[in-house]
Amino acid sequence: MRDFEITRGRPYPMGPSITEGGVNLAVAVKPGRALVLCIYSLKDGRRLHRIPLGEELRTGDVFALHISGLDFSKVSYSFYDGAKVFCDPYSTALAGCEKWGIRKERSLFPKKDDYDWGNEKKPSIPLEKCIQYTIHVRGFTRHTSSNVKYRGCFEGIMEKISYLKDLGINQIELMPAYDFNEIIRRPQPVRSGVRLPEDSEEATALQEVLKQEKKALRRIGTNYWGYTDEAYYFSPKAAYSGTGNASRSMKDLVKALHENGIELIMQFYFPEKTLPQLIVDCIRYWVLEYRIDGACIMGTDIPEGLILTDPLLADTKIYLRSLEALPEGHRRNTALVQDGFMYDMRRYLKSDEDMLRSFVTHQLDNPEKHGVINFITNYYGFTLADLVSYDRKHNEDNGEENRDGTDYNFSWNCGVEGKSRRKYIRLLRRRQVFNALSFLFMSAGMPKLMAGDEFGNSQNGNNNAYCQDNAVTWLDWRDIDKNRELFDFVKSFIKYRTGSSLLCNSRPRSLSDRNAVGYPEVSYHGDQAWYPHFESYSRSLGCMYTCRGEFLFAAYNMYWIEEKFALPKLPKGKKWSVVMKTSEGFFEKGEIMADQENLYVSGRTVVLLEGVDVEEDDEDS
Repeated sequence: MRDFEITRGRPYPMGPSITEGGVNLAVAVKPGRALVLCIYSLKDGRRLHRIPLGEELRTGDVFALHISGLDFSKVSYSFYDGAKVFCDPYSTALAGCEKWGIRKERSLFPKKDDYDWGNEKKPSIPLEKCIQYTIHVRGFTRHTSSNVKYRGCFEGIMEKISYLKDLGINQIELMPAYDFNEIIRRPQPVRSGVRLPEDSEEATALQEVLKQEKKALRRIGTNYWGYTDEAYYFSPKAAYSGTGNASRSMKDLVKALHENGIELIMQFYFPEKTLPQLIVDCIRYWVLEYRIDGACIMGTDIPEGLILTDPLLADTKIYLRSLEALPEGHRRNTALVQDGFMYDMRRYLKSDEDMLRSFVTHQLDNPEKHGVINFITNYYGFTLADLVSYDRKHNEDNGEENRDGTDYNFSWNCGVEGKSRRKYIRLLRRRQVFNALSFLFMSAGMPKLMAGDEFGNSQNGNNNAYCQDNAVTWLDWRDIDKNRELFDFVKSFIKYRTGSSLLCNSRPRSLSDRNAVGYPEVSYHGDQAWYPHFESYSRSLGCMYTCRGEFLFAAYNMYWIEEKFALPKLPKGKKWSVVMKTSEGFFEKGEIMADQENLYVSGRTVVLLEGVDVEEDDEDS
């Protein structure tokens, strides 16, 4: 006996939606399948109602029903299609998933939104001025050293906003923060054979084996990253809320970030054959409901054309792994995420042959119709500290006998595998890290930094830590004090980049004198000015950048020996001043060079010069 009413509803929009008299549900089923609605008590989880839905509620393969007269705050729901029980794919909130590692998911009915956004306003930062910082919500603050109240939660990120601002970050990217299944399960074994008498010793022994085997196989690991084949894309992850209300926690985070001039980008992974409609609906929902600034969309069947031409998403940053369907005259808030920069820069960093042309290509890459996102490290592969500490992956703790993860890391351990106490090795590794960051921040595209790389985060050589929910992946914030020079270097470089019109430019870099100032915007030099060496054996290059009277010269030497660079002559009234060496870091005040014609750079070092104005007396001297 039920005291609520179910009538025909609207087949669109999909999922749950509040109406004047109750809640509308619209859910798609496989062709020919029937559907049963199950309603449960939130208090004790009991199933209260099991209601087969009639064909009069079906439109195509969508069942649409309107429920009225039910106290929605006290119940949850799921569906059964004759093959399995499942939650509403468009669920906006889940019950039974509030604690990490516990999954008894059921869909919650939506509540009326009374969230006060106040005077919140999106920062709307141009792509070329963005400094992106990728975060795993749980790993960012789960470690006790984070010193936050809500460890591993959205609120924990809020408590670190002052840190992000101090570092110079103006855009964070969250690895999957919608509700995914973090428990990796193995299918139960199927056994066949003779039927044994129930009271026999063999049957008793077999039952005990099956019991133990079932217990052992119930759960085999953790999907820490969140890139799963099944997820609830419209629901913020309940286990990431420190207060028990994931929707409010997410809105609080977005609001706090926007108030501090920081954008939020959400990562979404859609497996093969995900319906294009669901993908577009998902991005629209997060933009409208949570006011996110953009989405990084991953998967194999992404409807790029639908997303990039959606007028509702015209002001939304869209980051994609491919841009085959880029519309004509497209806006510059679309960016391409690709691995080419990462692998080529790593190869140049470790002094591989014939890498200078690739290096230059990536440094110039800044298309007119879309942006590019550059990174040296990502969640897959080595951290920055491990990139210079390990030649080989060390994924033994993943339980797959070190067979998982890529074998092509393009890394160099600087002579010793893993940690080392040798001063020479430690100094070389630090300089290599500084070199890698110089490649990143001097390139034209948007730089992307993995959380923790700015203070030497290590995963002990694990390059595929998808299942490591522990100290391997949790950031240890004590490393900031241990690697203060690195942290200060990253902070200084971000400040330098964002303050330079030469490095933050929306226009593609040109090899010509486009501004008619007597110098090309970008030029290359070797041991003679204006004569670079791009032979396969060459590993050093001088790059000069000019714009509106500003001059920068970057000397990249990935040889293991000292190299000479000839310096281009500056206009009258300017001299070259050293502002940074990766062997030392940024200088508090630039040092004007005594020799204005030649620069000698130590092996595996990057030096940055700036053309500065000088008094007439100084120029004569």
